[in-house]
Amino acid sequence: MPWMVKYVAMVLALAGCGHGDTCSKVYDKVAPAFANNRNGTKMDRTKEIERCKQQLASHPEREKELDCILAISGTPTTGDLVACSEKTQATKGGFEAKLQLDKIGKHAKRVFGETGKFPVGSAPLTPATDCCAGSGGRCQPDPQAWTAGPWPALEFSMDDPHRYRYSYESTDGTTFTATAVGDLDCNGKSQTVTLKGSIGSDHDPKIELQER
Repeated sequence: MPWMVKYVAMVLALAGCGHGDTCSKVYDKVAPAFANNRNGTKMDRTKEIERCKQQLASHPEREKELDCILAISGTPTTGDLVACSEKTQATKGGFEAKLQLDKIGKHAKRVFGETGKFPVGSAPLTPATDCCAGSGGRCQPDPQAWTAGPWPALEFSMDDPHRYRYSYESTDGTTFTATAVGDLDCNGKSQTVTLKGSIGSDHDPKIELQER
């Protein structure tokens, strides 16, 4: 679960909770899921719990997300956490999509810093099959799907069950468009979140997230 630590940090920071005891319970419940992550990243329990409490004032509606996590039987998987977020988040576009597009954007900027341009290439919606065709409306991990086109240069793949498919397009390396498309309710109404990359007047890479 290479992005579990970052995901949990965002859940605790964005969700908020009723009181410290609830925040402590959520942290302790998800901790085993990322204790052995391969990046070796560690989180400060006290700091994350305190941040969780502070966020309640700004996002009281997100307490339902923590209740969803606490209701999960056993140690939650990344897919479980994504499902809780998607079910309870009020903002449109999807937590998973924003998280993964942010990841693509950061790697695109890294490549730009190393080579002077964004990764060039075209990748259609990946994986090819709609996630609603999968169990629970989710695409299952398929490492082979991310070995072609610009995905290796972006160091991007989906290693856990997911609800969105992703595409990337850059013809000359001066701009790029990355898109996440998902039908969360599998009712024929897809959500699209797009990340645009360009070079600013100061010659630095610019990233902009768009939702529709």
